[in-house]
Amino acid sequence: MKRVAISLIILVVLFSCAVQKKEVVTQPTTTAFQDSLAFELCQIYGSDQTMRTWGIKVSSQIDSLNFVKVIEFIKKYGFPSPKNLGANFKKHECVTAAAIVVMLHKPEEIVNNSENKQLLLNEVEKGNLHIKTFLTFLDKYYVIYNLQHFNRQRFYMGSQFAKPCIEDRAISDSLRKDIGLPPLEDEDFRICNE
Repeated sequence: MKRVAISLIILVVLFSCAVQKKEVVTQPTTTAFQDSLAFELCQIYGSDQTMRTWGIKVSSQIDSLNFVKVIEFIKKYGFPSPKNLGANFKKHECVTAAAIVVMLHKPEEIVNNSENKQLLLNEVEKGNLHIKTFLTFLDKYYVIYNLQHFNRQRFYMGSQFAKPCIEDRAISDSLRKDIGLPPLEDEDFRICNE
């Protein structure tokens, strides 16, 4: 009787270990892949943030390289989101911020490259990229452009930066129409009187 009890206990322990081992083997595949994607994004973010202190020439070159890396990442896996990076997506700033920061540092590569713009618009449609974030990329470009050429700060898209000036309504409507968005409402503008 003692032998039977010991044998049953051993079988239960072995069965329990086998079930736990099976769970360990099947779950990490997705998690390991998602972790590798997160690590890739953290490397890009690290190079972006570290190089900011090295000077404009180095930063511009690094920004260009990082932009290409992020575009390739998006083409393969989609814009970083909980859909492709899982539940751990928001645990580390480097994962959530990498693609956004890189896009904000090279907005001309979005506005002046229709393939990149369309890629990001597709990510908006898939629900991987929030429309306000995409519009912020575009507005960053317009702010830089207007400061360089007209010595004034202008927003056109209705992004997180600021409301467009009512005086720029025709430009805003045209730019939004070009990417398939409706015009902004009256309350989405501000009076600038410039």
